[in-house]
Amino acid sequence: MAKTMSQIPYTKSPEEEVTGFNISPEAELALQQLTSQLDLYQNELVNSFNISPEIEDSLQELSLLLDIYDGTFTLLLARCNYVNLRDRAIARLAEISSTSMRQVRLEPQTKSIYHSINSSTPATRESNLPAVMLTGLEATDSPDILVKGLNQREFDELKASRRKSRQAFEEKI
Repeated sequence: MAKTMSQIPYTKSPEEEVTGFNISPEAELALQQLTSQLDLYQNELVNSFNISPEIEDSLQELSLLLDIYDGTFTLLLARCNYVNLRDRAIARLAEISSTSMRQVRLEPQTKSIYHSINSSTPATRESNLPAVMLTGLEATDSPDILVKGLNQREFDELKASRRKSRQAFEEKI
């Protein structure tokens, strides 16, 4: 007759006395197997986020819009419900677009998208700034306020500031 976990005799090892864990070798083995299975399921889930034909079409359209509006301020919003899929979509967009792109990750305490872009996008010699992709809006403390702050005045200031930075950069060269 098989013994249940509660019927298996067990004595504590000196290491367990220090750490406070009371786990039998059998339970530890079962936990390792379960963790291994969960890792496999997680990898399968991550790999299941393939770019569908519908998403590929949307990325092609977004790439075309980036090309059309290259060098002009245009706000394009795209939403993705899954971080892994978003990261794959961003990588795919970088592959298919001829427009240079820069990714800016918003921190939870971000108060202004304008300042996040301005502080993380260095001045370049190019006449056009790269397209800026913002990620992390969902993790910010107040995404609704940040989105409301996306007004033309802020971005006009951003463009003017970037233009001055670019001119100063070019003068140094």
